[in-house]
Amino acid sequence: MDETVIKLVIMLCVALVAVLTAIALEFKTKQVRPVNTIGKSALALVLAGLLVSII
Repeated sequence: MDETVIKLVIMLCVALVAVLTAIALEFKTKQVRPVNTIGKSALALVLAGLLVSII
C-alpha cells in the first residue's frame, strides 16, 4: 500500500475507535438520547464503510 493510504487507514481507525468510545460512554453514564446516539451510530457506519472500501 502507498504511504498516503496507510495514513488514511490509521486516521479512519482512530476516528472509528473515538466514535465507538463516545457511544459506549453515553451508555455507561446513562445519558442516552436517541438523536445523539443515532447520529454517532451513522457516523460509525460511514467510517466503517470507508475503512472497508479502502482495504
